[in-house]
Amino acid sequence: MYYLVKGICHDELGGSFEWVINADSKEAVLAELDETDEVVELREISVEERIEREEKEIFDNVKREYLFNRYGDCTIREFSKAQKQMGEDKEMYYDALVDYNKRMRFKKRLLRFIDSNVMTLAQFNKALIALCDAKTDEEFNSILAKAKDN
Repeated sequence: MYYLVKGICHDELGGSFEWVINADSKEAVLAELDETDEVVELREISVEERIEREEKEIFDNVKREYLFNRYGDCTIREFSKAQKQMGEDKEMYYDALVDYNKRMRFKKRLLRFIDSNVMTLAQFNKALIALCDAKTDEEFNSILAKAKDN
C-alpha cells in the first residue's frame, strides 16, 4: 500500500515535506518518520495520483533543466521571470521537451566520443548544448570532433 504523508520537520533545518511511502499500514509509515516530524496529512494514495505526481516532477525537471541550460548564470529574478514565461508560453514548453529529448539522445552519443578522464562536466555540458543547437550535419560533426580532441 502506498501512502501520501505531508508534514513539518522540527529539526535544526526545519521546513516541510511531502512524501509517498510504500508501507503495510499507517502505523508503519509513522514508524519510518523522524520523531521530530509533525504529520499534517496521512492517507492512501492511488496509482493514478502517484503517476500524476511523478509526471509533474519529470515535467518540472525538464523545464528547470531547459531554463538552466538556456539562461545559464543569470540572476534569480531573471530565472523566475523565464519560469513564469514558460508556464504561459506553450511553444517555449514544447521547445523544452524537444531540447530534453535531444539532450538524452546526444548525451549517450557524446559519451562514446569523449575521454571522461579528461573532459570536465562544464565542458561536457557546453558540448552537449552546442550539439543540441547545431543547425547542420557538418556543424554537429565538427562539435563531436572537437569534443573528442578535448
